Amino acid sequence: MVDVARFGSDQSVIGWRVGKTFTPLAKHRGLDLVQLSHRVTEWIMALQPQAVFIDGAGVGGGVCDILRSAGFDIIEVNGAVRAMDEHKFFNRRIEMWWLMRDWLSDGGAIPDDDEELAQELIEPRYGYASKDKVQLETKDDLRARGVRSPDVADCLALSFAQIIAPVMDGANDSVASRLAEIAAGYAPGSEGGASWQSR
Repeated sequence: MVDVARFGSDQSVIGWRVGKTFTPLAKHRGLDLVQLSHRVTEWIMALQPQAVFIDGAGVGGGVCDILRSAGFDIIEVNGAVRAMDEHKFFNRRIEMWWLMRDWLSDGGAIPDDDEELAQELIEPRYGYASKDKVQLETKDDLRARGVRSPDVADCLALSFAQIIAPVMDGANDSVASRLAEIAAGYAPGSEGGASWQSR
């Protein structure tokens, strides 16, 4: 999943969810769309994810276009469109957050030491729009309260934009081993390529 930053203080976040486990892979500030697309390409090539969700609203659409032109099959997500359950939710964004909440309640795991993500998950407020549809506080409303954009939480929420069939256990083992290599200092692209480390 990729949440694309829109403003200077925000960060683009690349994350990975396998079943009940979410791992933020990289957080970037100051990258243009081409540079960010290269970072995403490196992760796709290394991990071979079953699906790639990208926030395509606003500037994120440029990242989607670049990756598609490179031959990648990505799922472009726009949180402003109608929810799958449009009778309950105001838009797709609140629906994704609601499904994320259910996932967390059902044993979904985030890194124990990720205080940033933990705080972001509890900051946005819920309310009700017309016809009693559940609505999530907008990012502009958050900023008006002095709360920054929940970029990492939005990255995780993107993984609930569409239902993806589970993969076999062997594939998950492969992903786990690759993430372990990265955690141990392995940096795909370091052999003459760009570093995977956040800037």
